[in-house]
Amino acid sequence: MANKKGKQIVQTPAEKKPNGAEVKSASSFSIPTWLGLTLLAIVGTVIYANSLDCAFQLDDFQSIVNNAGIRNLGEVSAWWNIVPTRALGYGSFALTYHWAEYDLFYWHLTNLMIHLVNAILVWALSLQIFALPKLHGTAVARDRQLLAFSIALLFVSHPLATGSVTYLVQRLAALVSTFYLLSVLLYLKGRSSNGNSLTRALFFVGAGFAALAAFWTKENAFTLPLIILLLEVYFLQSRPLSFTFGDYRFVGLLGVCAAVVVLLLFKFPHSIFKPIAPDLVNNFTEITPVNYLLTQFSVIVKYIQMLLVPIHQNVDYDFPVANSLFDTRTFICLALLLALVGVALKLYRSHLLLSFGIFWFLMTLSVESSIIPISDVIFEHRTYLPSFGFFLVLVVAAHHYLGANKRVALVALFVGLIGVYSLLTINRNKVWKTPLTLWSDVIEKSPNKARGYNNRGIMYNEAKKYDLALSDFNKAIALQPKYATAFYNRGIAYQNIQNTQAAFQDFEQALKMDSTHVEAYNSRGLLHQAAQRFPQALADYDKAIQLQPTYFKGYFNRGILFGVLNRLNEAMLDFDKAIALNPNLGDTYYNRAVVTFNQGNKEKACNDWQIAYKKGYAQAKGMLDQYCK
Repeated sequence: MANKKGKQIVQTPAEKKPNGAEVKSASSFSIPTWLGLTLLAIVGTVIYANSLDCAFQLDDFQSIVNNAGIRNLGEVSAWWNIVPTRALGYGSFALTYHWAEYDLFYWHLTNLMIHLVNAILVWALSLQIFALPKLHGTAVARDRQLLAFSIALLFVSHPLATGSVTYLVQRLAALVSTFYLLSVLLYLKGRSSNGNSLTRALFFVGAGFAALAAFWTKENAFTLPLIILLLEVYFLQSRPLSFTFGDYRFVGLLGVCAAVVVLLLFKFPHSIFKPIAPDLVNNFTEITPVNYLLTQFSVIVKYIQMLLVPIHQNVDYDFPVANSLFDTRTFICLALLLALVGVALKLYRSHLLLSFGIFWFLMTLSVESSIIPISDVIFEHRTYLPSFGFFLVLVVAAHHYLGANKRVALVALFVGLIGVYSLLTINRNKVWKTPLTLWSDVIEKSPNKARGYNNRGIMYNEAKKYDLALSDFNKAIALQPKYATAFYNRGIAYQNIQNTQAAFQDFEQALKMDSTHVEAYNSRGLLHQAAQRFPQALADYDKAIQLQPTYFKGYFNRGILFGVLNRLNEAMLDFDKAIALNPNLGDTYYNRAVVTFNQGNKEKACNDWQIAYKKGYAQAKGMLDQYCK
């Protein structure tokens, strides 16, 4: 079917030249598989080479660095139950920790390898789609090698992927994409296979196992049945789709959608739809399902803009939460998205690939851009899987307007985009290098958001640049006077410059604002203990542990206090617990050794001092020399 200019892309069995001759389906561009794999590996490795020493950031600390559940690969229940819907993702963390512990090179190398595998899957999936019978004889089928490889290179080089590759914990977004893309690819191979029934069955079984793996890696995998159905409707059914209850395919469509809804309701508690209360860290207003959805209209438009023109990337966008459909920004973005859906529906008859790419993008975003509220309303890693649909639309549309008679211009466009995206990715990785560079970048781009100042202040505090730290904490508090964590962190800075009165006041203020602030209880307990207010100190440590039973600092500090109070058995239990939660700190072994020695077990004490010394705690050397020769 022709558009108004008389041009076609993909719908008819053969595209006609002006003289009526049929366009040959054989590709005019071919690249050997080994060469394509080599080029993808080279491009990906070159642009991510400067990311291999980037520091742990943001949620990396909660999910990786301080996560005791991933430290023993053999304890499957430990990592499986951290977040059961992401069990395989956390299993991959446990596997990396098993081999590399906290060696950043291997963590980043693993993420990069997953990204390269995904680029290969994008290449293979694009080729498989372009080779479907419904596209035979079209210009897209003829140039499928060039187009599919261009999509893969755009995917591997785009700077928005840094949110899933360089940001280590978002391996979850990359790994779910691996299983998701593999499942779709194997399903298409099964549906397109001319082999025997056993071969087809193996493809379908593989697709099923990949789908299950995706479901146990990240929640956006639950859009997979809808994508499979979309492929059926667009490319695999021979008859036109008719939306009537007499059409078994339409009934099947409703059945699959209903099954997905039932599965989601069964698998996830209804609490996922509950409003998110202010957390006094990043969000200071309630986020409800309604205002989250309204906000997502603008967020999705922002994602599209960032995929097309990826400048001013930000790990912490200052993105306002929408409260009314009739907010100007919200209304305009909703109108744009509805227009996009309308275009996709209209293109269904004439430009299948463009329509399919649009719906892939929107569907794969739908879990994280829906009515399920998430505290961070926008995050770049959420575009990782949807970006395949965007690149499909971009490449096919460019081919439509430039490919028929201007193939050199088409190749030049793709090479230029890949080059620009690669440079932007390299520069973006420089921003991810350290927490200081990352949060300085956030402050530059979100100067009116408090979290950037608070987090940069933490970095200055750790670097002993206390004046700069206090300046940042003061700015964070000025921007958000209810920022309990900023008060706590300013208290730590005051404590470091020996201003204990100001520190105590800030810890008190933090606890008034947030009575569940574990760190504030612990730090106030330390001040009570230093002032020999032992009952108050013990109460604060107890409260911190009650609020967070896996808080190793609480056990460590309470163990020290029990030692001071000569309650040695209780001190030993607390040090044992602290070591179980964090076995990498030498001072915990040192202090347990002191307790053990005072209990009369010299051999065990010497063993702990030896471990403490090996873990870098220099004071243990004196105890070894004095008591353990």
